Amino acid sequence: MCKVLKVNRSLYYHWIKTGCIIKKVDKKLNKLKEIYGLIISRKRISNIMKDLNLKV
Repeated sequence: MCKVLKVNRSLYYHWIKTGCIIKKVDKKLNKLKEIYGLIISRKRISNIMKDLNLKV
């Protein structure tokens, strides 16, 4: 898979070990929800995704 995607194997394993940015954002939002009982709107998620240059 690394050859197909032209990605260094070491970088791939580093990415797996440290976690991708989406997982980090999910963890952060879940932690806020648990602490404050927040309900996060689609608009807020959309803004976060724009900040991270993510597209569905």
